[in-house]
Amino acid sequence: MLFRSRVVLDTHGRIRIASYAGSRIEVLRLDSGGRVEGDRTVRADCTVRFVGNPMPPRVHFLPDGRFYLTGDFDEVWANTGQIRGMGKIVRLRPDGTPDPTFDTFLGFRAIWTRDVSVHASALLPDGRLVAGGRFTDFNGHARPGILALNPDGSLDLDFHPQGVDWAYVEILFPMPDGSVLAGGVFGVTGETAQRRLVRFLADGALDRGFGDIEVRSEEHTTELQSRVDIFVCRLLLEKK
Repeated sequence: MLFRSRVVLDTHGRIRIASYAGSRIEVLRLDSGGRVEGDRTVRADCTVRFVGNPMPPRVHFLPDGRFYLTGDFDEVWANTGQIRGMGKIVRLRPDGTPDPTFDTFLGFRAIWTRDVSVHASALLPDGRLVAGGRFTDFNGHARPGILALNPDGSLDLDFHPQGVDWAYVEILFPMPDGSVLAGGVFGVTGETAQRRLVRFLADGALDRGFGDIEVRSEEHTTELQSRVDIFVCRLLLEKK
């Protein structure tokens, strides 16, 4: 049984559907007629323990068929037991089994809440993965709600968020110049008012010259996503 799902295109333009099915992760491939290709359905060889009621996982495909899954799952288990470093972000091989070359070690932590979450992620052109959510550090390095990972799962130390004291990131949108737009709630250093949309430069520094957009504090994530999409389209058109 499939619950809420997320629809994406892989690197070959094929339709994929990512979903939690019970306590498993499923990624389905559709043919040109919209039918599930039964013999090519990926069912991750793991079970997932959830925190709360998670949204559908986010999936990012690599050219070789491997793919990242990010979301609110707490731990991933294989038949032999817990797979170290597989909470919140995993990378799976084309057959759905965990990729042993990707290891996030201890992973995420939040000093002010037990409910660590990864609500947003995006694949950068150079292969790094940027992730955002509700956390304060990663493997002992301070990261206020946003970070970038190298292809092996280690923290990208060159992407160091600066100018933000804390953040609850819900949306990430990479830009062609290497910067990343982030939507959510942000406590900017030296400012009393919270921001809803910020831009981080390629090295992680906050672009203080980037203007905010007015977003109601109670606005739902999907509504915020729509407003950010419109804003990004305007931004790209203005640069042409």
